[in-house]
Amino acid sequence: MFEGGGLRVLDVQIAPGDTSLYHLHATPILYTSVSVSRTIEQLVGGDWPPPGTPPILQWVVGRTLSDTIYPVRPKSHRVTNIGTTLFRLIAVVTTEGTPRPFTTPIGNELLGAPELSNSWFRQTRVTLAPGDTSPYKQATRTVVAILPMSGNATIERDGGPATVLSTQGAFTVIVAGTRYRLRHEPGPAAEVVLVQPH
Repeated sequence: MFEGGGLRVLDVQIAPGDTSLYHLHATPILYTSVSVSRTIEQLVGGDWPPPGTPPILQWVVGRTLSDTIYPVRPKSHRVTNIGTTLFRLIAVVTTEGTPRPFTTPIGNELLGAPELSNSWFRQTRVTLAPGDTSPYKQATRTVVAILPMSGNATIERDGGPATVLSTQGAFTVIVAGTRYRLRHEPGPAAEVVLVQPH
């Protein structure tokens, strides 16, 4: 879906009954859940788990999860959706091998309430009520803005194009050095997840 500036953004979708291709996780990743369903995994060279095995992870729509162990312990597997609904994640993957420490406080660059911060990612959540417009922020590193649930929000770039996020799972990339703000669009309150890779 997007690649550049040391990151890749993927829209991962597995329909009920479908199985992904085998794939390798070797770099840190942060997932934002858009639609949940029960999934099972098969490691390369392994068997499928027996019936009744607990799901891989307990996903919650709109929530994030970061897995930073992959550079140390890569994993090759495939995933099957054994549930009845679409399984969908927006995945932000770092493509650079060494974390660079964040040198500014999270609130200086990201709007909203901090939810996650580690050597590879930091992440906040902004809740926009009808009529809300945030102040401008300027990020020294690229930011990915994700609409994980229904709602409408506009990402305004100072002196640049605006992006309307109006469908669940929509995202946009805010390039490093850009001043940006979030504005609510008509409709119910909207939550926007902001992710900043190292």
